Amino acid sequence: MTTESSPLTIAQLAELAGVSTATVSKVVNGRSEVSSAARAAVEDLIRQHGYRRQRRRSTPTALVELVFHALEGDYPVEITKGVAEVAREHEFTVGIYAFRTISV
Repeated sequence: MTTESSPLTIAQLAELAGVSTATVSKVVNGRSEVSSAARAAVEDLIRQHGYRRQRRRSTPTALVELVFHALEGDYPVEITKGVAEVAREHEFTVGIYAFRTISV
C-alpha cells in the first residue's frame, strides 16, 4: 500500500485503524487519553507501515523576488526559468512582479 518514498499519512492510518485522526495524533505524540485497544491498533499499523512524523521547517522558506519593468520578450522569461530552476533545487519560493504589463 505504501512505499518508502510515500509513507502513510495520519489520515490514512486513522482510516485503516478505524479511529479518528485525533486519536492517531495522540498515539504518535505519546498522549495518554487513548484506549488501550485503539493505541494497540494504531501502534501496530505504525510498525507495519513505518510511519514517521514529518519534521517541520525550523526556518521559513526563503523568497526570491524578481522585479521586471515589463514582462515582454524572451529576457524575463529566460531569467525566470533559470531562477525558478535553481530556487526549486534549494526549496526557495519565487515571486515575480512587473511594473507594466502588455495587453494581448
